[in-house]
Amino acid sequence: MAAAALSESNDHPPPGAVELREDVPLQGGGEGRAGCAGPRLIAAAFAALSVAVALALLTQIYYGDYEVVPHGSVSASVPACSSCGAHVLRAGGGALDAAVAAALCLAAAAPHRLAALDASGSLLYWDYRREHEAAPTLAEWGAAGAAGAGGAAGEDPAVRAWDTDPARPPRLLAALAALHAQLGLLPWSRLLQPAIDYAESVGTNAPTSVTEAPGGGAAPELCAVWRCAALLRAGPAPSLPAPGWRAYSGTAAAPALRLALARPGPGPRPGPGPALSAGLLAGGAGGARTAVATGLAVADPRGAYVALVTAGAGGWRRDPAGPALDLAPALIADQLVCGSRYVIGAGSSAALADTARALAAGASPAAAVEAARSPAGGAGGAGGAPEAAVNVVLQRGDALAAHADSRAGGLAARF
Repeated sequence: MAAAALSESNDHPPPGAVELREDVPLQGGGEGRAGCAGPRLIAAAFAALSVAVALALLTQIYYGDYEVVPHGSVSASVPACSSCGAHVLRAGGGALDAAVAAALCLAAAAPHRLAALDASGSLLYWDYRREHEAAPTLAEWGAAGAAGAGGAAGEDPAVRAWDTDPARPPRLLAALAALHAQLGLLPWSRLLQPAIDYAESVGTNAPTSVTEAPGGGAAPELCAVWRCAALLRAGPAPSLPAPGWRAYSGTAAAPALRLALARPGPGPRPGPGPALSAGLLAGGAGGARTAVATGLAVADPRGAYVALVTAGAGGWRRDPAGPALDLAPALIADQLVCGSRYVIGAGSSAALADTARALAAGASPAAAVEAARSPAGGAGGAGGAPEAAVNVVLQRGDALAAHADSRAGGLAARF
């Protein structure tokens, strides 16, 4: 009887007693389990935290500081045109799409810099991440880089026939349509609309207004009618000999850029230097005609770059015979895969040379663009025309920096 009582007392200890048997944690049920945070509550808390972190990151990407989360940049001589290009990049467009939108905007916004729909042009395109070992593509049209483009001996007969056709389309529009058919990502109408909106907002009545440009159809369809292939002179851009750099430029600006990179300045903000100035004034720019051109620079999130410079006689007139127009787009990269890469759209070869020399010496884009230039570098067109302006985009690793020349009143745009 006493043994039975003892056994019963061991099976059911009095209230408050501590169980020391090994099988107690394995027994189900029991009081106090309702207050325990089970796995479902832990998983829900973790999911809520993940959602909060994701929302914070998305907010930072779309609304945060550009220096923290850089995606793409457009630098043009008119702030509204930089914004047009940046909006195209945000909508999923590539570097060529943004350059088309910005160039068409400049045709409506900068007639004083000969940015017209019938302008000649020089464009460099480089898909760096996919083909960083390959040369960029150089595309030129009109009198850019072709000594015979105005009608001298040696001109391509197909180009001459196209250019003298009274029913031909404007050169800039046809060239951009041809390039868009090969490299564009967004519909042609999407790229033309920002320029139309800008032209209508400022009420421009210029005869070469972008509002008169055809907006329907895709670029391949337009080029089938316009015979765009007969206009473009395109191929791999020749590499310029520059120690420590991979440098490419338009045909007219190549001699000046080669000279500049061969003589970089010693300080962080070097002056033009008498030797460089003398070389440019003595014909280092290749004898190109002085003109006030309009340039822009683009870098997109996919690692593609575009440098574009346009100029011309204005209206639907043919460029006069003689040397090539002084159009100076450039792409400069150091030898490291994730090193510095500069996209430059300059209004003259001499201005490009001064800027490239400063950049090669370590100056920031803002310091290089805004620095005092040699007489050749600062000279614009004759008769009180604006000075040659430079637009630069720099990508170093994942960091972006851009600057538009205050001489033109430009402002770079990023997102």
